[in-house]
Amino acid sequence: MGRTITHLGPLGSGQVAKAVNQVVLCGTYLGVAEGIVLAMKAGLDPEAVVGALAGGAAGSWVGAQAEDGDVGADGGDGPVAQVGGRPALGQDAGGFPEL
Repeated sequence: MGRTITHLGPLGSGQVAKAVNQVVLCGTYLGVAEGIVLAMKAGLDPEAVVGALAGGAAGSWVGAQAEDGDVGADGGDGPVAQVGGRPALGQDAGGFPEL
């Protein structure tokens, strides 16, 4: 559970803030997935790219989950990005799929 409580307004304001958080997080997942697809189509090792991004401005909690293999069809915490009907993220098939 979170440790910080932030009062945002009347009843229901926290639910709206949670929805805002989900929209932002979903956009971040999409950006990470698109970036990985771009790297793969350019012939780069997606795991190496995700690791390199972690130390820069593109580093994020979502990226760290992808780097750790925690996002994907292997039962991880995140949604499964699909490329050609196959998972784009996660370690379910021994790493990232070929495009």
